[in-house]
Amino acid sequence: MIWLIGVYLVLVIALPLALSALVSYRTLPRGVTCPLCRGETFAVCARWLRWASRMVRRGTLVRRWCPACRWEGVVRQQVLPGAPRVRPPRREPRPER
Repeated sequence: MIWLIGVYLVLVIALPLALSALVSYRTLPRGVTCPLCRGETFAVCARWLRWASRMVRRGTLVRRWCPACRWEGVVRQQVLPGAPRVRPPRREPRPER
């Protein structure tokens, strides 16, 4: 009886969450150009994307902003197999006063 509850939870909760995450990831725009105006975009810091990017093997999730059309969103950038991942420098703790 317990295994039926486990199967039910996997089919009703875990499987739809995994499928929606996969479809959402596949629909993200690629590259560093704006998906609306094809202009140059700038990287914007997003701490939660560092955690999410660790789960993705072949790409990195980056938040970007386009100054031309004011678009802001998440894009996926391809990581080459031999290239090391670039990590932002860690912040040093502020000195206490």
